[in-house]
Amino acid sequence: MKKSLIRAGVVAVALFFAACSGGDDSVVNETPNPTPVNPQLGGQGPGGGIIVYLDASNEHGLEVSEVIGTVRWWNVNQNPYNIPSLEDGIGTGMANTEKIVAHLGNNGTYAAKLCKDFVQGGKDDWYLPSKAELEKIYLYGRYNTDCGGCFSIFETLWSSSPKYVINFEGEQIISGIWSTDFAISATWPEVVILPLTPYAEGGLHVRAVRAF
Repeated sequence: MKKSLIRAGVVAVALFFAACSGGDDSVVNETPNPTPVNPQLGGQGPGGGIIVYLDASNEHGLEVSEVIGTVRWWNVNQNPYNIPSLEDGIGTGMANTEKIVAHLGNNGTYAAKLCKDFVQGGKDDWYLPSKAELEKIYLYGRYNTDCGGCFSIFETLWSSSPKYVINFEGEQIISGIWSTDFAISATWPEVVILPLTPYAEGGLHVRAVRAF
């Protein structure tokens, strides 16, 4: 009788561990859209956007959303000319977006807030691209054919980077916002990145971008 009880206990323990193991050694990734193992230009990024730029490692880069709106750059209730320290390099768009929204506020619909509020593919860290990031979008959309129809020649996109000037009081103020027009054919994107007044009444297109 004693041996039978011991044997039954051993079997029960063995069954318990077998049930816990489940016979499946695979690792479950709970990230909604993990970064692709081998990201490719034109492929889908972890946030469901189009990959338009990869850095030298070919592991990290930028993905861009579809056009998410046609809006003004500024909030009509706030002066957009005195937002300081907005930059134009790769990797500066997120900080620019945060500064713009902090200055202009959460009321109304404008380019930076539209991007900051955007959520796609389980990712909520989208932002309005800087000038250099917008150039990467332009270069891919204009000259790559592996994503046919992803961009339209009728798009004119805002960036988060201004063109600064010094006024008569010696203060640095915004004279315009860098944008790009896909209808203009040029060898260098600098030619088509035009400073437009923040008071462009009709609004321009907005695509959100995120780094991965």
